Amino acid sequence: IDVVQLTPDKPRYSAGEKAAVVVQAPFAGKALLTLESDRVLHREIIVLTNNTVTWRGAILPEYSPNVHCTVSLIRPPGAPGEGTRYRAAGRAILAVDRPERQLHVSIAAPATNSPRRKLDVLLTVTDAATNGVAAELVLAAVDEGICMLTDFQAPDPHAWFFAPRRPGVLQYDLYGSIMPDYGGNARGGASAPGGDASESLDRRLNPVQAKRFKPVALWATGIKTDAHGKASVSLDLPEFSGSLRLMAVALDSLRFGSAARQVAVKRPLVVQSSFPRI
Repeated sequence: IDVVQLTPDKPRYSAGEKAAVVVQAPFAGKALLTLESDRVLHREIIVLTNNTVTWRGAILPEYSPNVHCTVSLIRPPGAPGEGTRYRAAGRAILAVDRPERQLHVSIAAPATNSPRRKLDVLLTVTDAATNGVAAELVLAAVDEGICMLTDFQAPDPHAWFFAPRRPGVLQYDLYGSIMPDYGGNARGGASAPGGDASESLDRRLNPVQAKRFKPVALWATGIKTDAHGKASVSLDLPEFSGSLRLMAVALDSLRFGSAARQVAVKRPLVVQSSFPRI
């Protein structure tokens, strides 16, 4: 089977826009074009009089977070030459943004705070039009060293729920049964075993045992913003010296958002006593 190259005119689209996809085929003929997610959302027949044609169509809200534009092309009968390919297929992803489903969260906190004191944090939640939103939040303050050792990324529910999805539609035809077998088995050895990602994390470990403070992981939940999208919360910091990563996740009935920032926790002067070595 030959390959049909599909090239969208934009990397991402918004609902209501018109998409233009350039279809480059190895031969002319009739093609079935479909937009697929977990099912076929749109289908139509396009005719390629030459090897290239541009398809244009509307992007609907239900296409979010993405649809797969698939083309299955058939060469007209009677093409000369033994071994001529009579079918070709291709697929491209059309990513669709839904900014109205995302909340924007900002964290206002002092750049430096002293240990064993309260850390005052102001949280602001807005929508795509920068209007305040009444939402619920959770806030975490975690030792940055712990996050680095485990390679922990700040939670982003919007990116999780609107991540690209694989197609749920499979392609089948009978050409493999009624046409000659061209051979050409798939080549390549067995996949290499993984598991070496931990080596990059091991470099972050200190081989020298050091005296340090207990790991810090603070958590505040059930935080609700007012009608202007603002909420204040105070965290009681323990005896600690280092950097804290503040991570906030916001949600309402249909939208999600998150943010993260760092706060340095230290004293102006630190004195440590020790016995002499002699």
